[in-house]
Amino acid sequence: MEPMRIWQKIIAYIKKKRGKGYTVMVVPNFQGTTKSLSIPFFLTIFCLCLLAADVYFLCRYPGRLLKISHLEQKIDQLSDIIARQERDLKQINPSIEKTHEMEERLNNTNKLIAEIRETLNSILHKAGQSRSANRGYTYRPISLPSYNLSSADNDLTRLEILNTNLDFVEKELEKSEERLDKLSADLRAFNKELDYTPTIWPVYGRITSGFGYRIHPISRKHDFHRGIDIAARKGTPIRAAAGGRIVRANFYGGYGWTVIIDHGYGYRTLYAHNRNLVVRQGQWVSKGQVVAYSGDSGNTTGPHLHYEVHVNGKPVNPTTYLWQ
Repeated sequence: MEPMRIWQKIIAYIKKKRGKGYTVMVVPNFQGTTKSLSIPFFLTIFCLCLLAADVYFLCRYPGRLLKISHLEQKIDQLSDIIARQERDLKQINPSIEKTHEMEERLNNTNKLIAEIRETLNSILHKAGQSRSANRGYTYRPISLPSYNLSSADNDLTRLEILNTNLDFVEKELEKSEERLDKLSADLRAFNKELDYTPTIWPVYGRITSGFGYRIHPISRKHDFHRGIDIAARKGTPIRAAAGGRIVRANFYGGYGWTVIIDHGYGYRTLYAHNRNLVVRQGQWVSKGQVVAYSGDSGNTTGPHLHYEVHVNGKPVNPTTYLWQ
């Protein structure tokens, strides 16, 4: 009710003053005529409202200027962002081409992994270690998702293609990394096993009698020769074909002075007909270490080395392991 009463009073005041007004007198401070100006009431009210509006907008002007300044700064920042984005968008096509280069490099890497894996498995099979051979990795070329770009495609479409290619390449990189880690672990294991695999000649010389059935040079009977005979002068150093532990180092019947080494991984090697031994039973030796000196002890027709290789308790052809 209070606002209504106030409004009624204002209307009543205006009606009361409607026919009246104000007189403005100008009195000079020297001799002259005094002038007066009659101003109607409504004109006075209009001038006061106009003055109030001027004061209101004048007070708001600095704030609006500050706001405009902030907006201009924001526009400049957005312009910089748009400019950077435009520069980045120009790099989309070169980036898409880069993903195709990465595809080619990935294919080359995967092909190399497959070739190394195949070579490693071949070596393991050759060494009679098929149990250690990995199933391998069959090389299949990878291909980025196919698409056809035209001049009508916008930047957003190209950006989606780039993101799709990058996701694809990232997943394939993870797969290649896993294959490389597995291959690296297998190579390290093989390298360690190689130290205990009889791969070197215990003595260099001509093989005078091979592995398998033959006429025994002394008994003249047809028998199975469990190793090979390598010609060597008396006193020639005999070296361990691989690292391992000496399980026999003594005179061993018709073998004469003999050394037998257990290399682990199912391998054992035998060195017979030596003149003298330089190792003892239980001793650990490394690949290439001298274990004896050649001679003609035991049943033999002359100085040489009788050399045997056993895999899982069975004699095998030593020439298969004469790699170095």
